[in-house]
Amino acid sequence: MISRPRRKSQIILAVAACLIMVGYLRETGHIGLNLYSARNSASSTTSVASVTSASAPTPRSAGAMGQPAASIVETHGDPRLVQYVRDAIAGIPGAKPPAHIVVKRLTTRGSYWVPIYKTGVCSYDIRLSDGDPNAAVASGDANGVHYMGTLSGEIDEKVTGVCSVYHFQELVGQEVGKQVRAALEKYESAPDNGK
Repeated sequence: MISRPRRKSQIILAVAACLIMVGYLRETGHIGLNLYSARNSASSTTSVASVTSASAPTPRSAGAMGQPAASIVETHGDPRLVQYVRDAIAGIPGAKPPAHIVVKRLTTRGSYWVPIYKTGVCSYDIRLSDGDPNAAVASGDANGVHYMGTLSGEIDEKVTGVCSVYHFQELVGQEVGKQVRAALEKYESAPDNGK
């Protein structure tokens, strides 16, 4: 027969072990227990050079070419964060022409491992193009590059409450994706892009 004090300490140890296991599974993203409030600020600089003119052929849309509207073709940076950015830009509707994205730099720093209050800064440097994103100059011919742009900046993310590290990174990736979409929309609405 187990004595009462020993049984009480076994129950306490079992409850503590369960709490530690739930905390670990939440932090690693295996269970979705996220109860938080988030706020962020973004500062970015875009430079989009469009060289399509009235004399150059209008580039076909991504849908007409049977390609995704935007895809990341080369990456340098945190692979998990890159995947979240890839997910965030996957739904860009019908870019004309399709955007090829090179993530030149995507890094995070900060105290996003802290359990209740996470804060971090993501720095990014991204190149956008409709052809070879590593080309030195946009060519503007039928098969070449009609536009080329760069996007760089920082996302400052703060989360208060119960939020896993992986969900925190997902929030940051979504914000970078929003910045990419805004840069592509800037190109789409430019008056000199041959539409």
